[in-house]
Amino acid sequence: MDYVYLGKRIRDRRKSLKLSQEKLSEAVDITTSYLGQIERAERIPSLETLVKISNALGVTVDFLLTDSIKVYDDVHVKQFSELVFNKSNKAKSTAIDIVQTLFLHID
Repeated sequence: MDYVYLGKRIRDRRKSLKLSQEKLSEAVDITTSYLGQIERAERIPSLETLVKISNALGVTVDFLLTDSIKVYDDVHVKQFSELVFNKSNKAKSTAIDIVQTLFLHID
């Protein structure tokens, strides 16, 4: 398990939502110090805490663990995933529509 990337994803998502560590830790019912330690990979969150963090950030646990989970080997799919990482659901849907249209014209 790559706890450095887990902490980075939590921090990146928290910042993209413009949440302070104080606000997120309050929502998750943990101390600000503990959240900081998770983000710096100094402490390992329990499964329950990880689920609470993912819910508070509006992402799935597998999204937070994506660097530790080998789901696919296709580097291009991973690149596309990273491109849409911080985008809204509307932007993601638009991107999918554009790619589908593009493939219709390529094939």
